[in-house]
Amino acid sequence: MAKSLRISLYLLSWLIAWLLFAYVINTGLIQVNLYLPGSKEELAAFFASGIISLLGAISLYSEVFKE
Repeated sequence: MAKSLRISLYLLSWLIAWLLFAYVINTGLIQVNLYLPGSKEELAAFFASGIISLLGAISLYSEVFKE
């Protein structure tokens, strides 16, 4: 039970981190007028930040869940 709770908290924290990271990146790029809100570029930046976050989560998984 404790392991499933740790996994759930780990996934939830990475989801929050991904959304926060995507928000910061998109806000910065919109502020410098690189693209407009709701454009395809904003969606692409959102997915790119998701891939970066996923790779970070995978690389840290073994550090968090040492057996």
